[in-house]
Amino acid sequence: MNLREVIFDPAWHVLLSIERRAGVWDETGEWDATYAPDEVDAVVHPATPSDLLMLAEGERAHPTIHIFAAQPLGFGDKVHWKGEIYKVTFLQDWNDYGFFDCLAVRPSRTAAPDGAAFGTG
Repeated sequence: MNLREVIFDPAWHVLLSIERRAGVWDETGEWDATYAPDEVDAVVHPATPSDLLMLAEGERAHPTIHIFAAQPLGFGDKVHWKGEIYKVTFLQDWNDYGFFDCLAVRPSRTAAPDGAAFGTG
């Protein structure tokens, strides 16, 4: 059963602005992350308490959004939502049913979105 038509009904889906994470290893062995702007069709809502259980324990206290996307997102991709930047930290491929399931966490104001605390810095 493909749920794409139900989930991505024009009444509630949005074109979500993201930054896709890429990068290279530099000569010192450090990861040099770069980001490329992109957009995906998605439905976004606040994460539920059950959703938060899918996150690493240290991430559960941060504001989190649940994203149902028509196109795949990647770990570490930045999501722009309502004036804030969130980082994708959990993914499930439900493409057989027409969507990709993601959780994205907003780092605290004192933490950089690329910080080591999010495992992608």
